Amino acid sequence: GVDLSKIPIGKPPPGVTPNFVDPEDKAYQYYIVGGIGTTLMVIFVLLRFHVRFVKTRTGWWDDGMLDYLIFSAAYTGVIMRLCKIAIGRHAWDVSAIIASEFKTLAKTSAILTAPAIYFTKLALLLLYMKLFTQNRLVNNLIWAAIVVCTIYYTAVMFLYIFLKAVSAQYTLTESVAAFGVVSDVYIICLPLLAISRLNLTRKKKWALLAVFLTGAVAVVMSFVGCAYRFHFVEDSKRDNTRALLRVYLVNTVEVDIGVICACLPLLAKLIRPTSR
Repeated sequence: GVDLSKIPIGKPPPGVTPNFVDPEDKAYQYYIVGGIGTTLMVIFVLLRFHVRFVKTRTGWWDDGMLDYLIFSAAYTGVIMRLCKIAIGRHAWDVSAIIASEFKTLAKTSAILTAPAIYFTKLALLLLYMKLFTQNRLVNNLIWAAIVVCTIYYTAVMFLYIFLKAVSAQYTLTESVAAFGVVSDVYIICLPLLAISRLNLTRKKKWALLAVFLTGAVAVVMSFVGCAYRFHFVEDSKRDNTRALLRVYLVNTVEVDIGVICACLPLLAKLIRPTSR
């Protein structure tokens, strides 16, 4: 029979010999980013819980939603396993013997992408709803975002489960990238609109804006992720495992930063006395 351990999963460029022994491997980049991102995310979520349940005792039902933490951690765990077997190396330096596991894990990561991103956005939207409950316009805009994101990311998750054609999956990947940018820009504008309508001095408004503008980092990562996802469609035809590394890196940073941004506005309570 055919020895799969000696066959690469990708065709090497002319003049290049597959290296299954000690290939160039950039998986360490994900181990660093995923490890640091997950650690920071957990720390900020714990600090959020401390503020809500210990310092201010103003816990709300959204604090019971650990979905964003669970899906983000699960996503990172799946990618780390992918890095162990293939991601980070060139496709022609990866043995076909792991093809079945690679395909299963890659599909799992795609399925987890939708809920990981969705629950991160939902955490931000629910936080804004709690903070700006008196602003009817902003609350209506928040509800609109929740409905649209719920419908879209639910559809995406099921499409990733049932789609078989690679071309259709690539189209879906580009759709997720474009929707992510538009929705992130929309979401970051919500607190800016709410603050602009508050009866505060300009100095206090800018102080509040500074807190929420930390979310601009997530928007930047969304734009970068969009670019990488569109490039991935073409790059994956030549070197799938290396192209996926860049996408996974940006996805992980985007989700982790989103979770952290959902915690930051509450952490101001840690550095100033609680009002009585």
